[in-house]
Amino acid sequence: MYYRYKVHKKNKGGLRKLVILALIVAAAYFGYENRQYIFFWKYTSNKLQKKVENAEMIADPEKKKDALAAIASSLSAYQSESPTEVLPFLLSGRVYFSLGEHELGRTFTDLFIHERFRVTDGEARNCFLKSIIYLKKAGALLDTEKLDPVYSMLLARACFYTGFIKESQILALIRHERDERNDYFKNPEDVRFFAVMLILNDRAEEGIKLLNHKGKVDSSPGGRMFLAAAENMAKQYTGAIRHYKDIVDTVSDAEILKLAHFNLGKIYYSQSLYRESLFHFTGALELDKQDLASRIWIGRNYYSMGMKDKARALWTELLSIDKNNKEIRGLLGIL
Repeated sequence: MYYRYKVHKKNKGGLRKLVILALIVAAAYFGYENRQYIFFWKYTSNKLQKKVENAEMIADPEKKKDALAAIASSLSAYQSESPTEVLPFLLSGRVYFSLGEHELGRTFTDLFIHERFRVTDGEARNCFLKSIIYLKKAGALLDTEKLDPVYSMLLARACFYTGFIKESQILALIRHERDERNDYFKNPEDVRFFAVMLILNDRAEEGIKLLNHKGKVDSSPGGRMFLAAAENMAKQYTGAIRHYKDIVDTVSDAEILKLAHFNLGKIYYSQSLYRESLFHFTGALELDKQDLASRIWIGRNYYSMGMKDKARALWTELLSIDKNNKEIRGLLGIL
């Protein structure tokens, strides 16, 4: 009588389960043995984040600078101890960005309406460059993951101030899947910056629409000035003129009034409307008798209106005041 013998395969499923269980036990043991370090780091990181937030809220400029500098020093020590931790690099990028803005002494809105947003040098530039370095290190540690929108916005703005990368690349840093709703913007400054990036990347309609929708441009004279300046940049001169004129008619602040007159003067000059331009530059000069720029532009209008002798006389007078002024020398050279 013959018996059939069945070949039994080894039960690999059980072995796999034992391996997984062993790994879980090992991980649990490792976590238990290092619990003090893990809890310490969690406590420390939360504490550091809170310190950064508190420092950014300090009203006194010098106290704020000192607090941020102290935090930057602490973060440097944590980076040495934990070179693979992302948070210290993120917070360092944030701290140095805040220090850069402190050195600038103005918000992005103020810089934009005064057309000074491209001029960043000295200590402000150094701080923004450090911010870029730390945020890029954090991005490298995250591998394929994107930076949180808050930090990508800081990186984009630091790159813009320093001219670190092209404007198209800056816009790419802050393009996210949620762009259509723009629900990651936390404050009007971010909205306004994004809108300017859109305008500079030949997407003016989107930029102006975003400003009107989320930029809070109607909430203050500064906001209205920002909208007018953005429309001017976008070559939407009709809207810019309307908003600047509205500011002239309704605002009493001398600095804002002068700037609105000055910008109206430049827009009208670009449209070859020299009498209107002259009217507004004269209005700016009445608010600041020492304003050299307005007087130079008044001379430009004289020249364009055929009054070359008046232009020469004015520019010659101005050159006696500012002998090294290259702009005035160049204008006199065309006569």
